[in-house]
Amino acid sequence: MKSVNVSYFAVGARPIKVIHLDDRVLAGTPYAMDWIDGSFRIDHSYMDNIWGPPLNDDADTQEMTQQAFEKMVQHYRLEKGLNDCDNSEFENGLRYYRDVLAKG
Repeated sequence: MKSVNVSYFAVGARPIKVIHLDDRVLAGTPYAMDWIDGSFRIDHSYMDNIWGPPLNDDADTQEMTQQAFEKMVQHYRLEKGLNDCDNSEFENGLRYYRDVLAKG
């Protein structure tokens, strides 16, 4: 069974979580924070910045610890008054990786 991991990034100012397997055969599934409601939604447009040469050279990509990432997200959500964020899309993706892909 493969391990399921989550890596944390800031691409420019956008917080991105990427779910991937430990062997990284699959590139992973990126979830970007939605500025309107504070939830994390699948957004593949950031994958080149994370795993390859960036499409947008202006977007600095920084990998970070989970703790630093959560602090950044909390700051953005507090700043915008986003208290009830729906994380179900990310949680469903994490569940899919754990229940299906890690066993494969």
